[in-house]
Amino acid sequence: MLPFFISVCDDSVRNEVTEVNCGNLKTGLIIKEQEKIGIEMDKLTENLPPDPTKNDPIGHSENLTIITQSIHSCDGLEAEIFCYACVETNPPQSEIKIQIDSAGVKIERIIDISTPSDKILKFSGIH
Repeated sequence: MLPFFISVCDDSVRNEVTEVNCGNLKTGLIIKEQEKIGIEMDKLTENLPPDPTKNDPIGHSENLTIITQSIHSCDGLEAEIFCYACVETNPPQSEIKIQIDSAGVKIERIIDISTPSDKILKFSGIH
């Protein structure tokens, strides 16, 4: 007899965020290494599709909050949403401000996040 499995999809997967490698993210942020940051940010965004609402037609406000909280959970990183879909590109970009302590020196970085209404968020740059 063959086993029978039923697969059920639900929204709980939507809010699952893959654990970020905090060490890689910190190093990437300190030395502004786009590739390292991109790899870690991709982990944070992969299960966060847009969920448009009347108050958020783009559908990523909550996702940006989830990502910011995940970054903030890394020891030594302070993260906050600097602006949501405020950079008028196509698609618009959001910005997350991150502060890092590097050997007693506070470093501040802004990461740019592509914020499309039809796809997941995507890391697009650092300054």
